[in-house]
Amino acid sequence: RIVVMRAADSIEKITVNNPTYLRPHKQEILQLCSTATDKELVWHLAQLMPRVTWSIHELKVVWQRLRNWTLDKQGSRIVRVNALQSMADLLSQNPSKASELNHLMEQLNKENIPSISARIRMLQRCIKP
Repeated sequence: RIVVMRAADSIEKITVNNPTYLRPHKQEILQLCSTATDKELVWHLAQLMPRVTWSIHELKVVWQRLRNWTLDKQGSRIVRVNALQSMADLLSQNPSKASELNHLMEQLNKENIPSISARIRMLQRCIKP
């Protein structure tokens, strides 16, 4: 588990400035998103999602996965915050999802979790409905 986390962390750090490195691995990333259970891997996968240019169909799958991670009340708060941030970042690929994201943030804000509420406040300044 620690090796997976370190590898995912390295990939995440490398692709901050070189997102094109992920392009040939789109399908593997999608597959990992379906099977990953370790929170350390999931939070890094969430960070990678907006760095890939997805097809319309893939984007629907990615969006739903991120939404599920965000709404998972039993899940890691880091995963939830990273998934929420990634959904906001993915609006550049699909701006029509802005109102859905705003609704989701309203729903999440009711949970009154400081880390999630702080991210929501930051995102609300940037996202227009």
